[in-house]
Amino acid sequence: MRFRTSFFVLAMNFLALDSGLAEGAILRLNWQDMSSNESGFKIERLNGGTYVEIAVVAANTQAYSDINLTSGVIYCYRVRAYNSAGASAPTAAACATAPTSTTSTSSPTSPTSSTSTSGTAAVLRLNWQDMSSNESGFKIERLNGGTYVEIAVVAANTQTYSDSNLTSGVTYCYRVRAFNSAGASAPTSAACATAPSSTSTVTSTSSPTPTDNTTSSTASTSTSPALVAGGQWTDYVLTMKIRSDDNDTIGALFRYQDKDNYYRFSWFAEAKSRRLEKRVNGAVSVLAQDSVAYTPGRTYTLRISARGGQLSVAIDGTTVFSVSDASLKQGGVALYSSRNSASRFDDVTVLDATTGNTLLADNFADGDHVGWTIIDETPDSGPSLWSAASGALVQSSNSGSGDDKLGTYALYTRGHWADYRVTLKLKSTDDGRLGVIFRFQDSAHYYRFSWSKGSPGR
Repeated sequence: MRFRTSFFVLAMNFLALDSGLAEGAILRLNWQDMSSNESGFKIERLNGGTYVEIAVVAANTQAYSDINLTSGVIYCYRVRAYNSAGASAPTAAACATAPTSTTSTSSPTSPTSSTSTSGTAAVLRLNWQDMSSNESGFKIERLNGGTYVEIAVVAANTQTYSDSNLTSGVTYCYRVRAFNSAGASAPTSAACATAPSSTSTVTSTSSPTPTDNTTSSTASTSTSPALVAGGQWTDYVLTMKIRSDDNDTIGALFRYQDKDNYYRFSWFAEAKSRRLEKRVNGAVSVLAQDSVAYTPGRTYTLRISARGGQLSVAIDGTTVFSVSDASLKQGGVALYSSRNSASRFDDVTVLDATTGNTLLADNFADGDHVGWTIIDETPDSGPSLWSAASGALVQSSNSGSGDDKLGTYALYTRGHWADYRVTLKLKSTDDGRLGVIFRFQDSAHYYRFSWSKGSPGR
């Protein structure tokens, strides 16, 4: 079985989750289930230098809330998966400070980051992020003829559901609602994926393995669902090639934080409309626009620069918009299509505007769009149809939406690094080893720099 957890990923996820989450002397531990044969997970908390088991949760669970904690105290946790063959090695420890206690009688917070990923034997696995500490469970809904129909209900703290017996090659769309006795949350944005070809499933007799544990304080107040972009970058340059063989809207989102906060460049040939907009707390404002149509079938190079409050958009090397707006200071990127059945995106790169380091590079030559989560917002004319074909990411459905919705977009949610530079200061008052691990994949695959005063060599 695979085991992978990363100090860098752990720290990054902790900071992202901790922002804006609240209140109540509760800490929420999240991990990623990478096994299909676990009986459950054992939760351990550090107590006087020793990790002590404090709870056991069911298979497929990927979160646990530790309650009745002392505000201001730092708690550390780790997780082991187990089955009849034994227990896995623990995840790396994750620590957080218990927040100030409050109480709430509201309906649960909407789950976030709903993503579909293909599994085996015509199965799709839906994953989401539990942002509430007071849910009774989650309702899973699947699109059926233009209407979302409830297909399953799962227990509290669950963050994954496998939909089986699907038709290979068919695209399915899902959304999730949290619920309790006070009512149900708003649904997540839709997540769509194509059911894979049927294959046999081989069950391992080895111990199951959880991965990537992260700890955060958790909210108990009701808010709208929000998608978590893979790269919460600040100043960067987004470049890509775009082409439409239709005459409807194509474009890109940048500094995307959630469905109510982002910048959008859109280009609508039929209406001869080119726009740069912002959406802040759900309110849309036009920052710049002109009356220029694209030529269907022609490939354009789109370059978007976000440096502080200076935003610019260039087409084939010519700046078409340059504005000042500091409403959104950071966020991820997405590829955008609305009612356009022939949108193509290729050679997508994101460069750090200060260092020039590559944050993202994808030419889709591998034939998949791993790392991109497909989101449909109130689709008309059926769900979107995204695929990596002929070295490009193609959207071939006429999926669209009303003026206050986005239509369909591919949001970059992976957030893992390939080429990067790590800089830190080291200090030790002991003579034992210290150092840093990088390009960490799992407990058996990583690079390590170590330095010890008590033994020769570095």
